Amino acid sequence: MSKNICYLFYGDKIDTNWVAWYMFVKQLFNSYNLEVSHLGIASESFKSGKIVTTKRKEKTLISKLNEGEVPRCIECYSLLEDFRIAMFDYKMLCIRTEKFIAIVFKEEYLGIIDEKNILEMKEYINFSDGEVFSTDIKEVPLLYAYAKNANGLETYKFIKTIK
Repeated sequence: MSKNICYLFYGDKIDTNWVAWYMFVKQLFNSYNLEVSHLGIASESFKSGKIVTTKRKEKTLISKLNEGEVPRCIECYSLLEDFRIAMFDYKMLCIRTEKFIAIVFKEEYLGIIDEKNILEMKEYINFSDGEVFSTDIKEVPLLYAYAKNANGLETYKFIKTIK
């Protein structure tokens, strides 16, 4: 059965460089011939809780970030064209919250992923610790990222520590 691979970076409260981070994520996705097709944004200006197309909201997002708005969370998805549920139907997902950054991708991308590029995420937080782990594709790895407790995931498998 296919797996999700998750790179998880923890740090102190993250409240700066959101525009630079977002541009880096776009470049990272593009380096794997993927695009950030959809966004999930939680902030003062974005309250719907629904994902939106990048084409529709990117300009507004960047404008708000440049004005100094600090989001609670930004999720960047490269979704399948016929996606049904964003949390399961992505090719790659990058999420940034006030406490962590996570990059999740399907196991079939392992052959083309350059870990050195992914580890550059440490530059966008006050990095304290991190790890790489896998889950079955039917589980949501971000449940672990938020709780830092593997008990909620039946298929959690630790791969390595990020230093």
